[in-house]
Amino acid sequence: MIACIYGHSDIVDILLASGADPKPIDPFSLSAQDYAAYSGFLSIAGKLRLFERGLHSRTPNHGRRIAKPLWRPKTIPLSKIFVNLGTLNTKKRVDTVDLGPYLQRYPTNPYPETSFSVSISGIGAAGFIEPIRLPILDDRGSFPSLFLAEELENAKLVFNISRFTVTMLEPGKHIGTAIALLSSLKQGLGADRESSIRDYTIPIYGNETMCFMAPSALALSL
Repeated sequence: MIACIYGHSDIVDILLASGADPKPIDPFSLSAQDYAAYSGFLSIAGKLRLFERGLHSRTPNHGRRIAKPLWRPKTIPLSKIFVNLGTLNTKKRVDTVDLGPYLQRYPTNPYPETSFSVSISGIGAAGFIEPIRLPILDDRGSFPSLFLAEELENAKLVFNISRFTVTMLEPGKHIGTAIALLSSLKQGLGADRESSIRDYTIPIYGNETMCFMAPSALALSL
């Protein structure tokens, strides 16, 4: 799956030639083909689809006579919204936000006096994520945040930016908010078609001034 996420087609070829099975899924019910398509590597996704078809055609006839359970998968009237801070496209260049002026008065101090965090909540979407400390040092691409919504067109995601000061005993201060209107976040490829890579940049507005906190913006993938 890692090779599919990062688009290493040559490694995928080696694994398939070695007899690797691309059908297993992860705890999020996503397969290697799903990750390749979600990351925008459609050539790898097509290669895995053709490989799985070849495996199915080579299945012995006696294996096909095994009775299947008489049940149908149940669906729920909810849409799943996966959110990842930052872009999932490793080839896309994203400008970083300079937090230097806000971090500390003593640059040699290994423990920043001031730190920031982002908490994600939903309006018209169920789900709440624990605050994520900035900067994000680990790879969270395989563990996106999940929200459930009955009416996707009316769902909104709220990103609250908080500042924490180590030398003060008070809780974090809410300094800015970014709101993603899902009905406005679309990347069309034509009639009834949308891109599988959905990277967006959401402006952050100051909590006190309600003005755009230039040059700060929040990059996310849906």
